[in-house]
Amino acid sequence: MPGPDERSDRAITRRIAQVLGAATLADGAELLARLSPDETIRVAEIARRHAVEPWLAACAPSGTEFAPLRQQRPLFLAAQARTLAVARDLYGVFAQLDCPWVVLKGPALAYSVYPRPDLRHGVDLDVLVPPVRFGDVLDGLSAAGFTLLDQNWPLIDAKLPGELRLRAPTGLLLDLHWAVLVSPAVRRRFHLPTLDLLARARVLEPPGLPMLSAVDQLLHLGAHGTLSGGNRLAWLLDVHLAACRTADWDAVAESASSAGVGTALGLLLARAGRLWPSPAPRAVVRRLLNGPLWAAVDRVVDGASVLRADPDEGSRARAWAHSVSATRTAMVADFASRGFARLGNARPTATEDLLLRQVDDPDARRRYLASVAAAE
Repeated sequence: MPGPDERSDRAITRRIAQVLGAATLADGAELLARLSPDETIRVAEIARRHAVEPWLAACAPSGTEFAPLRQQRPLFLAAQARTLAVARDLYGVFAQLDCPWVVLKGPALAYSVYPRPDLRHGVDLDVLVPPVRFGDVLDGLSAAGFTLLDQNWPLIDAKLPGELRLRAPTGLLLDLHWAVLVSPAVRRRFHLPTLDLLARARVLEPPGLPMLSAVDQLLHLGAHGTLSGGNRLAWLLDVHLAACRTADWDAVAESASSAGVGTALGLLLARAGRLWPSPAPRAVVRRLLNGPLWAAVDRVVDGASVLRADPDEGSRARAWAHSVSATRTAMVADFASRGFARLGNARPTATEDLLLRQVDDPDARRRYLASVAAAE
């Protein structure tokens, strides 16, 4: 049974969810103003853990108690400007290479589904390119002053990650993807071929960013958010706002089913629907979740744990999301045998740390790039 502090933190987290769902920023500010002095101290920290602090900073009421939250806003705006500057620099690199590319998440979401782009913040920039051009892009970015961080080539060759990390000349982190899903095991679970995603890409004006189609974006959010734990307000808000822009739910359900992402997307839509009025038809969510019984199972497993103040803590909701699969049997088996073992915080795993260790092995590098080029 949760103690008084945990109950208080969950109440604050619910209030943050209400602020995110308010009709206007002014309405959100009014909700924040109702917090007690003790709750006000905790609201910025909890919002930061759920990655929604920029939204709250934009609607923070006047008064000294909210000054620390308001003071973060210029930092978010500066970070967003740096991210867009790097994205625009990439235009020249990819034009010279004559290579298609799209921006994933981050500014793509901020400009396509958020009511205002300054309400969403990201710490890095994710870019997707064709697998067969991945080596060319690495060379092109290196010539443009980007520094490759992941250089443990024997481990990279063995793990076959779908992305490598670079640092832009300005210091911004760039995750360069040849697949939207990082691990081979997850790529076997969900079918989101890069070339198909790039073929359906669109350009968003403003700010002129190439990005996934609306349907592909929703599918990617479902897979990524669920595999990340499905219990952070930012992930639920992303999928909720993207769903609000969706009109053809039959196309979404059909595409999600063919990609094996239906259960993942249904799970996030169901959880978001417990926080805000759902734009997704109930019949579609049940279809994605393999029927009303499965939707009820998710509700029981989820419980109130999705509203924990620290989403990185172990919980049933997090374990259930990590175990998501296209079939009921596989999902239950994974949840029962390994789900809780996967719980933990969001800090880099030992493998991710090892990728940063420089091991100069040209043969391993060639093998990895050859495997990537042959991936699709």
